[in-house]
Amino acid sequence: MTAQPKAAVAVNANLTEEEKATATAAIDAAAQTAKEAIANTTTDAEVAAAQAAGETVIGNVDQTGVTKPTASAAIDSAAEAAKAAVAGNPGLTEEEKATATAAIDAAAQTAKEAITNVTTDAEVAAAQAAGEAAISNVDQTEVTKPTA
Repeated sequence: MTAQPKAAVAVNANLTEEEKATATAAIDAAAQTAKEAIANTTTDAEVAAAQAAGETVIGNVDQTGVTKPTASAAIDSAAEAAKAAVAGNPGLTEEEKATATAAIDAAAQTAKEAITNVTTDAEVAAAQAAGEAAISNVDQTEVTKPTA
């Protein structure tokens, strides 16, 4: 009753290890509750109903990742803020703005790939922090106009 949902949790790359453990524990608890309900039945119809109810509860265990999508959204926000700062900087030429914007996009993409590839909450937090730092460290120094 729990093998398929637990296997789905185990291979869900959007979940951190902590989220996988929480989902697996919820599946185990739902299965235990269903087994107890089945043990307390007296007719075939009650067994079938208890089994169906247990399977529904197990199937409804939340397998939605929160940590990775939240970190990716934070990277997107940091990138958008940095690009807005670049766009609003009157000291940069259009070419400098394009270069800085491309660098911000590259840093954001690298950070999001790192977030996708890690497995624990701590690793996600570290990848997010590194990504935000990389985005904020993109050079936005005016070169052409001040030296002209």
